Amino acid sequence: MTINSFETHEHEVNTKCGIRDTRGSGALHGDGDGKGAVKGVDTYDQIIVECKYTEKNKRTIPIKKDHLDKLNKAAIRFGRMPVLSLADIEGTAYMVMDLNRFAKIYKNHIEYVKEHGDES
Repeated sequence: MTINSFETHEHEVNTKCGIRDTRGSGALHGDGDGKGAVKGVDTYDQIIVECKYTEKNKRTIPIKKDHLDKLNKAAIRFGRMPVLSLADIEGTAYMVMDLNRFAKIYKNHIEYVKEHGDES
């Protein structure tokens, strides 16, 4: 799918990550644009994603501290790992997260590869 609007950005992220859309794109409960799909499990192995899409400039994708702060508050409230997804008019999407959380995921990946081999 080509990312060419905020709707297609949200759909692509949610589909690829295997998470579900949130009602009103998170506007109703402040719970992001997508979140982990397992009902009743509120742990940090579940994610909450906020998607931001820009058509303005092909050379920059702004990251606003307010977006990160809002997402982090929602993540604490819902017991989920926050991830900010940014996409541009060229259809490229990026995922942004806190260094400590990324390091934990990366270390877990390394351990998995050691035990099971690289299946990527």
